Amino acid sequence: MYDNDEYKIKISKYLEGVHKFGELTHKEIVSLIKSTRLLNRYLANYSKDLFTKKNIIDELKDALNVLIDEYAKNKVLTLLYDEKFNNYINNGEYNLVHNDLHRSNILFDNNKVHIIDYESVQMYPDLLQLSTLICSSFLLEHHIDYLDVFL
Repeated sequence: MYDNDEYKIKISKYLEGVHKFGELTHKEIVSLIKSTRLLNRYLANYSKDLFTKKNIIDELKDALNVLIDEYAKNKVLTLLYDEKFNNYINNGEYNLVHNDLHRSNILFDNNKVHIIDYESVQMYPDLLQLSTLICSSFLLEHHIDYLDVFL
């Protein structure tokens, strides 16, 4: 990543990997799940002193102001008033998470998975990383049948 006031350049193919969208093979899905779990373990070892705990409730309220889609707005409102969700947000363990885990930041190289773009690492609830992976890589691409692998 190169960054200055005039421009940004993001090199996304610095590995021998490629971005894969659409259907993933069983082997690729298992590799992705294992890599995400490994990433969680690695990030748990870093000092959290440099990061502040994020206020997800305020972030959801901010999202409501910019969302246009009524379906998405209703989902956010449901979360905001869900007792179990709020209990998790208030009492759950917060750790460093990638915070931008989606298919554009995942490269596949044969059976290996490479996760890139760590500029958004922040303190969020433990399950955020897993949740964003499930949403962006599985639910949105109809891989719901793999949900049990996470649980």
